[in-house]
Amino acid sequence: LAVETLGSTTVICTDKTGTLTKNEMTVQKIWTDDKIFDISGTGYGTEGKFSIGGKNVVLEKERNLNLLLKSALLCNNASLEKVGEKMEIIGDPTEAALIVAGAKANLWKDELSERCQRIEEIVFTSERKLMTTVCKVGDKKTAFVKGAPEFVLEKCKFIEKNGKIEKLTKEEITD
Repeated sequence: LAVETLGSTTVICTDKTGTLTKNEMTVQKIWTDDKIFDISGTGYGTEGKFSIGGKNVVLEKERNLNLLLKSALLCNNASLEKVGEKMEIIGDPTEAALIVAGAKANLWKDELSERCQRIEEIVFTSERKLMTTVCKVGDKKTAFVKGAPEFVLEKCKFIEKNGKIEKLTKEEITD
């Protein structure tokens, strides 16, 4: 049956990132504060650097990049474990790629999760296209959301750009 199906195939779509060949994904670029950060390294190795235009970035000075990575770690159900010399994942490859991106910025999911206790989760669904976690630090609760950008932005009233809070316009949601 599989051979018959393959025989009638006219188009095969594939990628070159290792998703199909190794079941690995890699975050290579992050956009925030109108800047595109390049991230070196491939697969689930935690070695890599953040740069813009070939110049290494001082991560401590990139507040929104750090917030984005922390959100990606706290709104995440995968884990990364060292097995011998290799890093292996438990869970979704997309979520694992986010954990690796955080590790490259010296942000570790386990350490962050200890400080930020998850108290609630709304799972990702194909209809909602979002995942939400609520975490507690001290007596403060914070919601972390990840998902399809148009669905995340649809729920936002404000956006922070370069240290300034601005009202989000409909044009920004659709751009």
